[in-house]
Amino acid sequence: MASCSNVQTLKASNLILSLYEYGFRLPVLSCCYRHQHQHQHQHRHSHSYSTRKISVETLCPKSQNPQEDIANALRPHFEQQTPVLMQTVYSSENCPAMDIAKNHEIDSEDGTNRDNNNNTNWNNLNYLLQKVGEDTPCQVEVGGSYSNGTTERPEITFGDYIHYITMFHEKYGREGECKDTEAEAPLSIDMPTATSNSSPSGEELVYLAQNDLFPPLWDDIQIPDLCKDPSHKVGNGSLYSTMFWFGPRGCVSPLHYDPLDNLLMQFVGRKRVMLYPPAGTGGAQDGGRDGDGNGNGGQWHYAGHGIQQYNTSPIDLNESPDLIVKKYPLFSRAPTVVECILEPGSILYIPSKWWHHVTSKDTCVSVNAWWR
Repeated sequence: MASCSNVQTLKASNLILSLYEYGFRLPVLSCCYRHQHQHQHQHRHSHSYSTRKISVETLCPKSQNPQEDIANALRPHFEQQTPVLMQTVYSSENCPAMDIAKNHEIDSEDGTNRDNNNNTNWNNLNYLLQKVGEDTPCQVEVGGSYSNGTTERPEITFGDYIHYITMFHEKYGREGECKDTEAEAPLSIDMPTATSNSSPSGEELVYLAQNDLFPPLWDDIQIPDLCKDPSHKVGNGSLYSTMFWFGPRGCVSPLHYDPLDNLLMQFVGRKRVMLYPPAGTGGAQDGGRDGDGNGNGGQWHYAGHGIQQYNTSPIDLNESPDLIVKKYPLFSRAPTVVECILEPGSILYIPSKWWHHVTSKDTCVSVNAWWR
């Protein structure tokens, strides 16, 4: 008789393959949330908003001594507990996982890089498969959102997941698009057009998320020393956990916060990250019940409603702002959203207890490190 683990593995593999055997649903998932709006105090109960969004501060640390430069750039932000995006931190010289060729595209047919034959980078599906191992078990999130408790986390093999990604590319392409049609939108970024004009539905997305970094991949990257060495004086220099994230465009980490400081390192593809400061969390003494908009104490602005996980919000930032505030009126009081786009080679510092929502714009590979 098969063990529970084996049964779950077989079930997950069959589920993934069935997505392609029976075809995909029509596109229903928006890949981009465009606006977060500021509360208008003169209309306390209004569901209309004016746009208020700022970009995260961006730094470009020097490359002569990247470990020291990262620590020096990050230290004041750590002390002030404010997010910062550090661009072009990693290169092929100091991090084998990186390939900074102009077109870092994964070939849908064989997994090779079309513009670079160097196979020591994470743009190459065959390289990842050989490095991690075809039979290596991993957990994936299938459909839904873990914030509402519907997301399954079955165990499959890494080889099955590479097969899923390959078929996803054949159907939908690797790169997504993000069009901002509103004139008042403060962020305007030129995004490549998707290979396919259609978009996957949530049920068709399978995300290899929240897995410990596979041991064979440690040799390919450099976790910043500040996470491990107290001499850099950025926290206690005690690394807590390092996670590997791999998934196609459309994959989302819902609005949530982490209790520890976090470095999100981007190696393949682009991710959009929206952040909200802890000041908007509200009171927790009443168990996180929904507020009535009248300023009664103990209500949450964007977190902890009902039976949600204490650190995860039920608010879906892919919905329209008006619909969000209709469901959760106190979200109108949330502080201004801080937003950025992560590209290969960049590191985003997310301070402890800052709320963040992450959307993959392309097929993405990321690693994050929590430290004390």
